[in-house]
Amino acid sequence: MLATDYGSIDWSGLPLAVAIYGVVDIEGLVMRLQLIKSHKPPEA
Repeated sequence: MLATDYGSIDWSGLPLAVAIYGVVDIEGLVMRLQLIKSHKPPEA
């Protein structure tokens, strides 16, 4: 929902996403979103 075509996060949509999904821990959500976006699988 917050992903852009360039592989980043559209932070301007965060308040809407939080309201739609009823998120209480916003800091936890942001931390997890950053972790997901920065993850790189190990090389074989």
